[in-house]
Amino acid sequence: MADHTLDMLRSSIRAMNEVVLPAVDRSHPLALEQATLVTKILQLLEQRLPHWPQRLHTDLAQQLELAQALADDALAVSPAVARALAEAAASGRALLAAPDAAPAALQQACREIAGLAGVLVEAAQAGDPAPRRRIEAAVVAAADAGLTVQRAWFMPQGWEPDPAAVPALEDVLRSGRAPQP
Repeated sequence: MADHTLDMLRSSIRAMNEVVLPAVDRSHPLALEQATLVTKILQLLEQRLPHWPQRLHTDLAQQLELAQALADDALAVSPAVARALAEAAASGRALLAAPDAAPAALQQACREIAGLAGVLVEAAQAGDPAPRRRIEAAVVAAADAGLTVQRAWFMPQGWEPDPAAVPALEDVLRSGRAPQP
């Protein structure tokens, strides 16, 4: 059976634009604002849905790069966190290689690695400052790359103060990382 997700999104957008928004009482500005926001979110989903699988793979690839960058210092700071991070990264790599990996599994793998990075940052606070600085620098670098993907993803919403500074979504997703200026 064919996937009708895009058709459903388009029908929902049309219903919001042609039926719901015109019917919203203008004396309730919050209701109008929220209905408009829902419409814009549906429009964003319609536009970005074809890119969603690649977005999930890009997000996981970035988290795997972070796990790799943290591996040596993780072992010095907390062998238990290092083991958990290595296991999460191995699972993530397997998911990334699996053509039929479920979207929820890709998202969970991202959350798991990110969560372990957070645990590692906390554990590093009490130890040697050299690994702590390297861990913090790796996390900031990963956050920067992730933010570039987020900025490109949400560009159609019109919130970006400097759209020319944001690479095209297709470029970010194709490379799996933020293009360097």
